[in-house]
Amino acid sequence: MKKILIFLFVGLCSFAPTHKKKHKHKKIKHITHKVIVDTVVVHKKDTVYIPYNKVNYHWLYYEICQQGIKYPDIVFAQGVLESGHFTSDKFRDGNNLFGMKLSKYRKTTAIGEKYGHAAYESWFESVQDYKLWQNTIPKKYLKNRFTYLYFVESRYCECTGYKVQLVDIIKRFKKYFNPHQK
Repeated sequence: MKKILIFLFVGLCSFAPTHKKKHKHKKIKHITHKVIVDTVVVHKKDTVYIPYNKVNYHWLYYEICQQGIKYPDIVFAQGVLESGHFTSDKFRDGNNLFGMKLSKYRKTTAIGEKYGHAAYESWFESVQDYKLWQNTIPKKYLKNRFTYLYFVESRYCECTGYKVQLVDIIKRFKKYFNPHQK
């Protein structure tokens, strides 16, 4: 009797499905500014929580890449430079990472104006607004990194040496960037 039960048990176990759990690549975009919640990104076993109201270098670069912004290392450097490493009044009081002015002609995510610059509900909206601005740039300036840097220096900032400052920041923060980025 024992031999029959063991045979049946072993036989039934061999027909049992052997599923290996596949890790899903699932991205949950950050919640809109009306609900202040964390962004949750699930990729394999890692979960990244990005606070809605705080920013650091890793989160900024990650969000720039998620928005599909061209030349994310240059844009990251602009965010770091323009926000004074996240300490400027424009950033602290208006969540303005890039020193953007309030737009009157293009779509914007700004909610108002502070210190003569656009103000945003959160730093996420500041990154989204940069993407909207970048979408309005003529394609000839988006062809390569050199033309984009030239455009940014000549049209975005009124000071001289802006490109040199951006390149310096890019070199210092190289560890945050994707090594396969072009």
